[in-house]
Amino acid sequence: MRFLYLTDTHCRGNSPTNRIDNYVSSLMLKLKEVACLAQEWEVTAILHGGDLWDLPNPSMSVAESYLSQLEAAGIPIYVIAGNHDLYRQDLSSIPYTMLGLQAAQGRLRIINSRDRLYFQNRNVRVQITGQPYHLEIDRRDPGLDYCVTKRDCDYAIHLVHGNLMAGCDFPGSIHTHLSQVNKTEADLTLVGHMHFGFPDYYYEGKWFINIGALARLTNHLEEFNRTLQVLLIDLSLGHTELRKLPLKSVLPANQVLDRNKAEYTARQVQCLIKSVLEARNEEEFINSQLKEVVDFIGIQEGMSREIRQEALRSVHAKLGTGQRDS
Repeated sequence: MRFLYLTDTHCRGNSPTNRIDNYVSSLMLKLKEVACLAQEWEVTAILHGGDLWDLPNPSMSVAESYLSQLEAAGIPIYVIAGNHDLYRQDLSSIPYTMLGLQAAQGRLRIINSRDRLYFQNRNVRVQITGQPYHLEIDRRDPGLDYCVTKRDCDYAIHLVHGNLMAGCDFPGSIHTHLSQVNKTEADLTLVGHMHFGFPDYYYEGKWFINIGALARLTNHLEEFNRTLQVLLIDLSLGHTELRKLPLKSVLPANQVLDRNKAEYTARQVQCLIKSVLEARNEEEFINSQLKEVVDFIGIQEGMSREIRQEALRSVHAKLGTGQRDS
């Protein structure tokens, strides 16, 4: 029994401003390759870790063109909802989204937080669970979202769309550290949402893996060194083999992203961080929130919202403070 996992495809009908190629055709080729890999490895199911769509309401023609690429494999598709799949990041909106419509049509299966799916052959019985994104993920008890129990199975896989991190150099805001979820009984926890991924983590016989997004949406410098890949979970040989499969259809990052713009943005972020750290204890800002300081200085310097957000995340990381996503 084998499964193929991918995450954060962010399918959309146009190219992000940071792309210099045709994002749509590039992503189509990736999904076509994923379908071919699923057939080649004769997988039981394709698993998607959330943010299948970049917006919850793509046009029917856009949705059809993308999903048909994966459907060409003739293999069932199982998905958890990511924040981009939802209206206002609200799980109750699923019936009104493209994800909900495609599930109602039977074209894919949504894994909800209370679902336990089972797959079995003569060698192994596999349990698959999932935790979709919701507004309290990474803010409430991590055990509620990241920890699951094994019931009547040999191997358990848990999919989560949240900010689970392996290290302390978290460049975002609210997150959950791996040390907080070691009590899970899942043999394999697969994480989406954080596009850069993190190094594979193995603890007491359990794997925690984020292979990174299948899409490159931003000009962040880390995107120039990141491998775009899927994960093959092979349980067919009496033992577990986890194999990362880099996609051959992926163009080099410097052919799809503007490195000069990325480096310019990085310099602007660093300048804003320096200014904020120097200014935050001045009398003018002594009673101000960090976001207010960042916005005040950033707007005065003509810096974009994207740069201000990145600087705010980095300042919080440097100071060891938390921040709710804006």
